[in-house]
Amino acid sequence: MARIQRNIETEKNAEEMRSAIESSFLNRKEIRSLFTVVEWRGNRLRVESRFVSGELVVDDQRLEIDLELSLMGRLIRKKIDSAINDNLKLLNAPVKQAEESEEK
Repeated sequence: MARIQRNIETEKNAEEMRSAIESSFLNRKEIRSLFTVVEWRGNRLRVESRFVSGELVVDDQRLEIDLELSLMGRLIRKKIDSAINDNLKLLNAPVKQAEESEEK
């Protein structure tokens, strides 16, 4: 299965990251349209749609993204990837180091 995975180090703690995700990431039209289910469980944000299924995990100074793409998601992978990358900048979380892993 195709996946989009990101491990991002930030200067924010888990609470600050969660707040930033709520206010600056999830309320964006292009991000909200990707997910039909958005549910916090502690510091784990479960997301699902016909395109993706997975989670975002916030920890102190770290954000992990792990999304599995459906068949439809694979067809629009570049659009999903671009929307995530562009909107991560809105979190106002200075990135110390970013690591990307994409299975095809």
